[in-house]
Amino acid sequence: MASVSLRALEKSYGAAKIVKGIDLDIADGEFVVFVGPSGCGKSTTLRMVAGLETISGGEVRIGERTVNTLAPRERDIAMVFQDYALYPHKSVRDNMGFSLKVRGIDKREAEKRIQDAADMLGISHLLDRRPGQLSGGQRQRVAMGRAIVRRPQVFLFDEPLSNLDAKLRGQVRTEIKRLHQTLGATIIYVTHDQVEAMTLADRIVILRGGEIEQVGTPDEVYHTPHSVFVGGFVGSPAMNFASAVVQGDALVFANGDRLSLAAVHRGKTAAMEGLKIIVGIRPEHFTAGGDPAMALTAKVQVVEPLGADTLVHFTIDGQMLTARMAPDTRPQAGDELRIGIDPARLHLFDTVSEKVIH
Repeated sequence: MASVSLRALEKSYGAAKIVKGIDLDIADGEFVVFVGPSGCGKSTTLRMVAGLETISGGEVRIGERTVNTLAPRERDIAMVFQDYALYPHKSVRDNMGFSLKVRGIDKREAEKRIQDAADMLGISHLLDRRPGQLSGGQRQRVAMGRAIVRRPQVFLFDEPLSNLDAKLRGQVRTEIKRLHQTLGATIIYVTHDQVEAMTLADRIVILRGGEIEQVGTPDEVYHTPHSVFVGGFVGSPAMNFASAVVQGDALVFANGDRLSLAAVHRGKTAAMEGLKIIVGIRPEHFTAGGDPAMALTAKVQVVEPLGADTLVHFTIDGQMLTARMAPDTRPQAGDELRIGIDPARLHLFDTVSEKVIH
């Protein structure tokens, strides 16, 4: 296995700059997930690492080698795509072993690698079948097995679960996690699904408009988002946002509700007088009742019982927010509630930069 380093990495198509100078170090054996909305540059970045896209500027290093000008086959990487890319006329065994045959690996060694990978992925009983006889989840396991047998320095996954239904996505996601734990492999994984990112990653790289918005562990990007974008992108349901103004020692909302600013922000609050702020809070950090100094008046719009909990959608002066409440919480549409907030869980963002206020 090997480390991967990106230095001032850029990709342009004519005048359009898609990737805008990414700097990132990925440790040997680390599982890093690139996540972000469509068009943010995550797949393009992965394809530059793989050698499937030319690099417009900057440098890619795999281990000790700069690989900018190397062909994909010379980079010692293996890539798993979302469309499987299996040979339909070949058996599972032959699909998994094809790259080994091309590289001239001894037949006995190749068979051992194929069997080991098949055992690891639970597809030994499928080795003599063809792709058309397999389910989507089984075909994706074959694609993973084909990558494993190569024993590359780095595994690259480009949205590998996009074509699977929800149940299969969960199953194959578990297999990928177990694969990393077993092999200790360096993995770069691209997805638009923040649930995949949270469950798989050692570190998450959140991209926006071709630039890195934040890098951190799943806990870090969830609990300490650096911007409104990160707070709203990571988490399901997403973080709630509402506008407020600092007046004296309080955050004042448009409906007149006041929250104690001192309980939320330990800085010099006097310097914030009159400042307009975006207040962020995750749905699970609302509470029923609580300290009156840390509660909002909410008008219930929709209630969604989910079994393990209940989602209560409510408005504050026209702004829609969502609270994740106890399963036995069942207000009715139109009810007016006082919903408490844990001050330690509140996030304050600047309205202009949309960056966190420290």
